[in-house]
Amino acid sequence: QSPHRKKKRKKKNTRSLSTTPAHTKAVDPSLDGDLGNNSWYRHTDLWQLYLDRRDADLARFKMVLGSTHPAMRAIVYFPLFLADPVYAGRHLDQLESVVAHFAAGGVEPVLLLGRPEFYGQGTFASVHNPVLNLTARAYVQRAVQAALGRPALQAHVTIASVYWMGLSSFCQSAQCSVDNITEYNAALQQAVHAAGDFAHFLHVDGLFWEACWPQPCGTSWNYNGYAPASVQGMDGLLGECWTQGSLVGAVRRLLEDGILHRNRTLLVHATPNCDLFPSSPCPMGSVAADLATFQGWLQADLALNGSWAEWDALGVGAEQDFVYAAVYPNSTTLLTPKGQLLRQQALADMAHL
Repeated sequence: QSPHRKKKRKKKNTRSLSTTPAHTKAVDPSLDGDLGNNSWYRHTDLWQLYLDRRDADLARFKMVLGSTHPAMRAIVYFPLFLADPVYAGRHLDQLESVVAHFAAGGVEPVLLLGRPEFYGQGTFASVHNPVLNLTARAYVQRAVQAALGRPALQAHVTIASVYWMGLSSFCQSAQCSVDNITEYNAALQQAVHAAGDFAHFLHVDGLFWEACWPQPCGTSWNYNGYAPASVQGMDGLLGECWTQGSLVGAVRRLLEDGILHRNRTLLVHATPNCDLFPSSPCPMGSVAADLATFQGWLQADLALNGSWAEWDALGVGAEQDFVYAAVYPNSTTLLTPKGQLLRQQALADMAHL
């Protein structure tokens, strides 16, 4: 994989957006908003904001990783329900524009399709369970193919992922078995492959790694149906994580068992600007210690050196908008402590190309 991957977190200041929804939507009780605390129905407004800010976003991205780096990738998040025919392709047009813009700027987009439990105009309903309901699953497969079928994505995207169901209320409390998730993951991969020459990287987050504890975790490793058996057979893995004690042992086991492959494993690391925001602590006590520990694990313990991504937030004013940011709000040049460290790592990686 490319020497360094930057996770571009679609997390915006929402104060400039309308705070009064036109109508109320039902929400998944397990997660009533995205990681920026935006209700799902507001993603229609947010994607217009992403489109309007694409120049500034690209400038921030390249400022952190080095504008001359030959192997930059940004993970672009797009909620699946925005591909619904009710929108007449409007949001797919926006996605195409953002993807083409990043590609023209020398950054390869990786597509992360989000929250498959939602449909229509951001609606959540108990019948729309893509793991167990074949009609809902077919809806998700059509949405995947609608997004990946767009010409700009066919031209510029090689890796696609779909947000996992491990956090969904549909799969909590052991409602989804390993067999259920295995079948569902295979259906997602089939949809990605049917759309074109794409690799399907299965998405999981840090709770998947946490489930491998105590170690060695053996057959007890199962988070709402996500287990080594249901991860096997995927083209690759896009795994969110933090500097967590379970990570090395869990990833090493999957590598040794042949379930993961080093050139198709991308760990998306999250560390906050804890030096600036003590209320958002770093597991190792500081940003520098967090990032150094994570990079040490990649290089010394897992031999995944040169393959990494980092959560970012595009801060534009509110404190919560740049807790994870690499660049200070309303700037394309002023790096946070985290951003400075990421840039040093990127430059070090470039020196070994």
